[in-house]
Amino acid sequence: RDIRRAIKLFLKLVEYGPIFTKFKKFTSLSEKERQEFLEKWEKSRIALKRHIIIALKGFIMLTYYNHRLVREKLGFRFKCDE
Repeated sequence: RDIRRAIKLFLKLVEYGPIFTKFKKFTSLSEKERQEFLEKWEKSRIALKRHIIIALKGFIMLTYYNHRLVREKLGFRFKCDE
């Protein structure tokens, strides 16, 4: 529950972060602008921005690799799948 709240908050911060520099929400940016924005946050001097990107990357990776089809293609099985 706390993780869900944190992820929602992080996504909102990423969505509205560009408003202060580009005057647009993240989803309104071009693909190139989105990539540049995320790279800036990833390399930011502000630790919170870097930690948000790290947390979102981790969540995305966990979600992707937890998908049944991905696990099957990788040959990975949980003991409870057997």
